[in-house]
This record gives sequence, structure tokens and C-alpha cells, in this order.
Amino acid sequence: MIDLLRKSEKGVALILTLLITAILVTLTVEVNYSTQVDLMIAGNFRNDVQACYLAKSGVNIAISYLKYDVENTDTDNLDEDWAKSYPPIPVGGGFVKVVTEDENTKININVMGNEKADPKIRDALSKAISILFERAEVDMGILDSIIDWIDPDDEPLPEGAETAYYGSLDPPYECKNAPLDTLSELLMIKDVTDEIYGKISKYLTIYSNGMINVNTVGKEVLMCLDEGIDEAMVEGIIEYRREKPFEGKEELKDVINNDEVYGRISPIIDVKSNAFSVTSTGRVERVEKVIRAVIDREDKGISCRYWRME
Repeated sequence: MIDLLRKSEKGVALILTLLITAILVTLTVEVNYSTQVDLMIAGNFRNDVQACYLAKSGVNIAISYLKYDVENTDTDNLDEDWAKSYPPIPVGGGFVKVVTEDENTKININVMGNEKADPKIRDALSKAISILFERAEVDMGILDSIIDWIDPDDEPLPEGAETAYYGSLDPPYECKNAPLDTLSELLMIKDVTDEIYGKISKYLTIYSNGMINVNTVGKEVLMCLDEGIDEAMVEGIIEYRREKPFEGKEELKDVINNDEVYGRISPIIDVKSNAFSVTSTGRVERVEKVIRAVIDREDKGISCRYWRME
């Protein structure tokens, strides 16, 4: 009997020992897992912060180039430092990549409905947008809706829309009756679909002063500036500036050799730019942060008009 009790006690002790060991192993594994998770979270947080600062530093690099440029030159062209394509810059355990683009290579759509804008500039840009829509095979009636969205009154144009239309939608909203704050706001306007937005958005801006920089503008926008501009004129412009940038817009007159066309587009032609979009990417290990900013350089001053971190 005593032997049986002793054996029973030993069995219980063994079971308790195994149970305690199992609990300790489980706790050890759990603590180790929690520690690994905490270290991973801390590492990701550290990388996230570093990537943010790298992206911010990239914007500062772009601003430095733009500031130096405006202080030392009177024109803007694609051979200048701000416009060059640079490889990613290694910094610490990560890198930063900066891309700067000229907003004055695009057509400012806000000018079209701005009653305070210079009539010559407004009319020339409105004509350019009409040609853009025609080349993109977009319904011309949408122009009325865009003007109604931007202009201050609440009287709809023949094919446009004002508050009465937008108030009847589900959900309803008001007509802006003011300039666009972001280009994607076009998608709120009557009949502007994702497909139409994709066709026209890359040629439009809301940030420039309305001028088109003949030293940087692309072929597609050049073709939209006037119905009298043909392929030969565009190729001549691009070839001329490849040899040397335009120092003054008057040089364009000799290049296109058409006084009538030059007279119609001269109100919106310039050889310098005032607005630049900057995309700065900071990356540390698997963490990536992107800052999209628009830098305004009007009157040789530098200011940030738009900033978004992704």
C-alpha cells in the first residue's frame, strides 16, 4: 500500500514537472515571439521615420536647384540641373529619388473660366483646350460644364451644369463656382468620366501662371496651341531648342515663320516657368514614402503650393 502511494506521488510529481515545463516553454516561446514582433514594429517605425525624412530631403534638394536656377538664369530649359534625371541617391541604409517636372508645359484649365484673367490669355488658353479636346476625341460640350464649375455665376451655359444639376444627384453637392483646387476635381464635373480624365489630365495643370514655356513644352501641347501649328513647325521648335534654348519668345516667330500663328499664341508663350511639380521617393529596406509637392517660383520667390505624403 505504501509502495503504491509512493508510486502515485512520484507520478503526480512527474506530471506536475512536465506541466510546469510545458508552461515555461510556452511562456518562453510567447515572450520570444512578442519580443520579435516588438522589434519588428520598432524597426518598421524607425524605417518609416527615416524614409519620411529622406523624402523630405529630396524636396529640399529640388527647391535648392530651383532657387539656384532662378537666381542665376533668366530662362528655363531641359538642360538645366533641376530638369535632369538623376539616379537614386544612397543615404545611410536607404536612398532618395527626386523627379522635378515643369508645370508650364501644360495648359492651365483654371484660366478658362477666370473672369479676372487677361482676356487675351484666357481666349488663347480656351482655344488650346478646345483643340486638346478635339484631338483627344472628347465631347466638346464638356467644356461648358467645366466653365460653369469654375466661373462665379450660377447660370448654366447651353451644355453646362450649375447647382440645380448637381443638387439633383445622389448624393447631391454644390457646383464649385470657383477655380479647381486639384486637377482630380474634374471628376466631379458633369460628364467627365475616368476615361476622359485619363485622356486630358496629363496635359492640364492648375498651378502655372498660364504661360507655356516653349523651351520645355512637349510636342502634344505644342500641337494644341493653335490650329495653324503643324508637324513641321513643332519639329522646327524642338530642333531649334535642342541646339540652344530660346532666350526670348520673339525668337519663336522666326522659327515657325508664320506671323498670324505667332500673333495668336504669343500671349501665352514664355521662355521661363513659375511652377514645378516634385516627386520625391524615400526608401529604407521595404518601407517607401513618396512626397508629391508643387513649388511656386513666382517673382523669384520660392513657396510650396501643394504637399502630400503617400
